[in-house]
Order: sequence, then C-alpha cells, then structure tokens
Amino acid sequence: MRFDELKHHLHLHFIVLIFGFTGILGEMIQLEALPLVWYRTFIAVFVFMLLSIWKLRGLYSLPLSTIGILIAVGLLISAHWITFFHAIKISSVSLTLACLAATPFFTSILEKESGL
Repeated sequence: MRFDELKHHLHLHFIVLIFGFTGILGEMIQLEALPLVWYRTFIAVFVFMLLSIWKLRGLYSLPLSTIGILIAVGLLISAHWITFFHAIKISSVSLTLACLAATPFFTSILEKESGL
C-alpha cells in the first residue's frame, strides 16, 4: 500500500470517528435540532470571521458572487445538519451514524472511479 493510500485511509477513519462523536453529542444535548444548528452556526461564523480578519485581511477581498455561493452552500449544509440532528432525536444514534458514515465511503469510491 502506498503512503498516499494509507494517509487517505487514516483520514477516512478519523472522519468516521468524528461523525461518531457528533452523533453521541447530538443525542446527549437536550436542545432540539434547529436551535442546536443555530448555535453551531453562530460559533462557526464567529470563528470564520476572526480567521478572515486575521488571515485574509477581511471578507472585502471576495467578489460578491463568491459570497453568494458561500451563503448558498452554507444554507445547504445547515439543512443537512438540521435533518441529521432531527434524525438523531427521532431515531437512534447508531442508525443515523450508519447512514452518515457511509457518505465518505461512497465519496471515496466516486472519486477513485472518476479519477479526481
């Protein structure tokens, strides 16, 4: 096995581990899905704004179309997290994580087949 393949397999296992902790924490936190995602979003926005001020010297260097794309992607990801945490609340953590953990697996297969 080449070093790159080993590195990618380790990344895959690390992502699955992080997904597992996300599900367990999502079950332990007593908030509903929507407020939980809003709090996560506020924390992420605050951290990204600090990073953009520190590293990128502000968001003003981004074109308006790029900011619109970032907002659209953010809305899509927030819909994903809302449905994920709602699925944890109404189902079991193991079933929800089995579905979520399959995502990197199928992504890696698609990337390998497409040559990316």
